Amino acid sequence: MQKINSTEADKLICKNLKSLRLMLGKSQQCFADILEITNQQYSKFETGQNSINANQLFLIAQEYSADMNQFFNEKSFDTIDHKD
Repeated sequence: MQKINSTEADKLICKNLKSLRLMLGKSQQCFADILEITNQQYSKFETGQNSINANQLFLIAQEYSADMNQFFNEKSFDTIDHKD
């Protein structure tokens, strides 16, 4: 497995979080509700302005039966082309 630094990991997580959400056809508000945060706070995770913590990532993975490792994989949730 290729080693990545924390900045690259954060970027991958942001990208895969958004890809998972879009693949599932869910809104940012839906994911925010799971985490019990505002839509604005959640949006900052997807844009990379804030980092999601491990517990929050686990809650999303658990809710949608996603493997936590998928968030660190370059092509994990990119099964469709996203325009957003």
